Amino acid sequence: MICPFGVPSSGSLFPVRIGCVAWPFAMQNLNKIEEHRKVIFTDEKKFNLDGPDGYSGQWVRTGEFSDRVRRHTGGGSVMFWMAISSAGKMALLKTPARITSGNYVAMLESSRVATIFSETHPEGWTFMQDNAPAHAARNTKSFFAREGWHVMDWPAYSPDLNPVENFWSSMSRQIYAGNGQYESLSELEADIMEVWASITNAEVRSLVTGWNARLHRCVNKEGAKFQNL
Repeated sequence: MICPFGVPSSGSLFPVRIGCVAWPFAMQNLNKIEEHRKVIFTDEKKFNLDGPDGYSGQWVRTGEFSDRVRRHTGGGSVMFWMAISSAGKMALLKTPARITSGNYVAMLESSRVATIFSETHPEGWTFMQDNAPAHAARNTKSFFAREGWHVMDWPAYSPDLNPVENFWSSMSRQIYAGNGQYESLSELEADIMEVWASITNAEVRSLVTGWNARLHRCVNKEGAKFQNL
């Protein structure tokens, strides 16, 4: 397919998506609702003691000072991996701080998520992941091939197409409500799991059902990035 939107100049550093990457993907998957129901959407996120990105702003009145104390590197952090689908919540797993192909594959094997996917999607399922190095590594691809996983060919630099991003945002707002900070990682982990448990499968299904609208928006914007729905 010839890209109708042009390409970046050969000398540019281009850590952003171009239309030629996302637009064909959106066109290929647009309006295939039955296939959308089979997709297992996944993503990882780091949660810091001081906020989802280590430090978040706080609104204060003019002349007042913030009572938020910013700690070095956010005061400590935990990493979680999530899987959701049209069937609802699939899994929320704690991961090592640095995800490698080895521990990524080990997590997928030990958690037996493939069994969960098959039980909730007996008609078959497609695994969605982004293009992080651990996901794209040869060892990881060998695992998928060996186990017979059907992995979606995801466009680079496309978090806006992933409904899990909205899920993370919703969880973060609840976890850090009121500009909250945490004193211990165990307290933070407990609240993450509590918020995860409070979100219903109906809410997740509604979010995943909206994936086709994301694809429409991507097509309308000729593959350019957009704000999450």
